[in-house]
Amino acid sequence: RATSNAIRSADPGAKILLGGLNDPNGGPHIGLKTFLKRFYKIGGSGIRKKFDALSLHPYGADNKAILRKLTVSRDAMDGAGDRKTPIWVTEIGWSSQKSAHWIMVGKSGQKKSLRKALAMLKKKRRGLRIKRVLVFTWQDSRRESTCWCHTAGLLDFDGKPKPALRVFERFAGG
Repeated sequence: RATSNAIRSADPGAKILLGGLNDPNGGPHIGLKTFLKRFYKIGGSGIRKKFDALSLHPYGADNKAILRKLTVSRDAMDGAGDRKTPIWVTEIGWSSQKSAHWIMVGKSGQKKSLRKALAMLKKKRRGLRIKRVLVFTWQDSRRESTCWCHTAGLLDFDGKPKPALRVFERFAGG
């Protein structure tokens, strides 16, 4: 509440996003459904007016996993009387480096995964109230890495387009 009030006071037109939430598997994390239910309960009815969109990072090995996170979020929001607030997918992506990990899929896998996910998000946008979709990163920060995020760009480290860039361009309309 304090952060929202400070932002609105400094810039009444600013868009305030809740979170950058994900639904991690395992570990000492609170699940997405539990977090959102608690957030709305503790915040009370006025909390809905303190942010303009829910920011979600629905990473997943496939569309089923991504859609589950979106649906859990939308259901929790609707259940709290927050049907009008949109969801912004503020991170989605896969590494163009290949490994055994589900998010490190190689260049052709990155293209295929992004194409399928963007098509699904477009198809489901009205029912889930998805307002924005942002790809995780524009350009790789390293040539190779054991961390997927360093090679998840649409451009490689040297600025050359990867096959996934064409998918994004078609989705974005230019």
